[in-house]
Amino acid sequence: MIVPHQLPPHRAEVDCPTLWGLTPRQLHDRFWAWQGVQVVRRFQVTRLSSQARAFLLAQPQTLAILDPQSALRRLKANDADLVYLRVHDLRDGQMRERVETDHAGRFIRFVRSYDRPNWRLVRMAFTASRAVALRWQAAADPSAAWSSLRKTIIRTRRTTAA
Repeated sequence: MIVPHQLPPHRAEVDCPTLWGLTPRQLHDRFWAWQGVQVVRRFQVTRLSSQARAFLLAQPQTLAILDPQSALRRLKANDADLVYLRVHDLRDGQMRERVETDHAGRFIRFVRSYDRPNWRLVRMAFTASRAVALRWQAAADPSAAWSSLRKTIIRTRRTTAA
């Protein structure tokens, strides 16, 4: 099992609830480490493990739990340097309620809103290459990161997991 290198808490995690003393991001990274995959976040420098079978390239705020076997098989079968993942959040629209108050904090009314389905898309990628993981980690912004990967990895060495 890979032991993730301890990162300082992300700003949003300072007052975050914990489970077994771990923040959601730390739990997420340990889930992946148990799978033999090290999570590498853009612009968050951490030491890359020599024991990792692969690296999951993610944005700093992204957490995703999925079965990595399909993507790892694609890495090996296609002799690819990069397997793109497009993670969709297809939650149904939900009814939400919020409490409206006046300037003194006194109750005025409940406000209901009915949301449409949420079709967010998050891009992530798997790679077995330490060089690719380091390039991802060093990128200053998301568009530069994806652009750099497209420019430096030829098309025949990239694939997409469904």
